[in-house]
Amino acid sequence: MEWVSWLRLNIAKEPQKHFYGLALCCSWPSSVLGQMLFNHKTTKKPFRRYFYIMTFLNIIGVSVYLYPVIQLY
Repeated sequence: MEWVSWLRLNIAKEPQKHFYGLALCCSWPSSVLGQMLFNHKTTKKPFRRYFYIMTFLNIIGVSVYLYPVIQLY
């Protein structure tokens, strides 16, 4: 397990605001899958709250964008 310690010391952490931005830009499905598979950030309430807000805003935005296309069918 030495490599785990080495990784923790040598890899810079990404600020959470970057993850919120990515969630807003349609990468939320893979993030949700990663949370479920790896049990990552599942207990941090503030992160989950903002993450799901960004996910909801993304779904609303995509729905509004696709609404005219859906009406054609």
